[in-house]
Amino acid sequence: MKLIDSDLWKSLTGVGSSAMAEAFDRMEVAERIIAEMKVAHPSRADAVDSAFGMLCPTEGLQGKAMQVYEHHVRELLTRVVTAVPVPEMRLGTKAEVLCLLLTTSLQAPLKADYSALAWQLGREILGAECCGTEAPTESYPEACAELLLDIRKKLRCMDRRILKKG
Repeated sequence: MKLIDSDLWKSLTGVGSSAMAEAFDRMEVAERIIAEMKVAHPSRADAVDSAFGMLCPTEGLQGKAMQVYEHHVRELLTRVVTAVPVPEMRLGTKAEVLCLLLTTSLQAPLKADYSALAWQLGREILGAECCGTEAPTESYPEACAELLLDIRKKLRCMDRRILKKG
């Protein structure tokens, strides 16, 4: 259910790119993906509906491309559908990890494994056209997988949980 059309909000407030307009745009994306997930997983529809509150973008996702937020929402709702335990639900998403790595890269060059992980996540989330064809090399097999898990743990969001109805 759309609360207010983002174009209507912009016309009412005169604000084109405000945080409020961005919030409405993100709510539209979340609502669309929730509807898709409920159709794809009808037995988990109540859990998916209850997950809306945990789809708020974390600080690292604020102001980032809608495509990144969409990936974040899909990953969280996939966790809901597969009924992962609460500790796993709280881990950072791949979108959050990518945003952290890209922000860090603006301050200092990333070490090889971090660069390789950013490249892998960039291709997965933003598409092959954004990252080029030559992948940075991992220092050993599964280095990126280990880094991803470590960073996810560091980005853990303790408020990320499904609210019970009733």
